[in-house]
Amino acid sequence: PATVEAMIIDKKLTTLVSHPAKEVTLLEEIMVMGKAQRLEFIEDLSKEEIHTLENEIKLLTSKENMNYEDIVSIVWIIGELKLVNLSEFLCRHSSSNNGNIQRIVYSSMGKLLNDRFVPYLKMGCKSNGVQVRMYAIKSLSKYDFDHKNKFFMDLFKKETNMRNQDIIKLILEEVNHG
Repeated sequence: PATVEAMIIDKKLTTLVSHPAKEVTLLEEIMVMGKAQRLEFIEDLSKEEIHTLENEIKLLTSKENMNYEDIVSIVWIIGELKLVNLSEFLCRHSSSNNGNIQRIVYSSMGKLLNDRFVPYLKMGCKSNGVQVRMYAIKSLSKYDFDHKNKFFMDLFKKETNMRNQDIIKLILEEVNHG
């Protein structure tokens, strides 16, 4: 008769053989890395791998209940790889109740330079969060849009944070003399 230990080992071996380990996707691989590791990893991605990653992101973002870490990671990846086809995900999360998500969304919008982001960035410039406003302001400054000077002049008058005022001053100098 087999010992209990032998039966357990046999069961584990049978399970391993009948259920081979699931292959880890590119997205899953990236999402467990730290920022420095991610930057290095994505630099070496081929066009084919970027396309695969984009499809993996599309699949994950089609789910309703995504956790905070997944959202932040995906927004960051979209910005770093300039995945314009995933712009809708950024638009959807620009109105998040989480300031960190908003900051990363606005930062990514500044990297993609898609004109459809201008209204979202303008909205972000009026956020209650000082850092959220700062990221939206910096990203919006990279865009050309009608009445840019007036928008930033009005924003400067309403801005209460000195650091953000300094950023807006620099933007206005560039707009007027650049």
